[in-house]
Amino acid sequence: MGPDFLLIESASGHPPGDATIVLLVDQSERRWNVHLPDGISAESKRVSQTGSVP
Repeated sequence: MGPDFLLIESASGHPPGDATIVLLVDQSERRWNVHLPDGISAESKRVSQTGSVP
């Protein structure tokens, strides 16, 4: 995860719009609300995001 992108292993389609990133490590969960300007396609490996959504 970078400041303006995500690297993902597997994807399902998601249209452009708001989304939530959920990171779970050793039973500790963090969530971020983000905006996906280009959405996600099933073939996506790198996904653009524009930071937190209020």
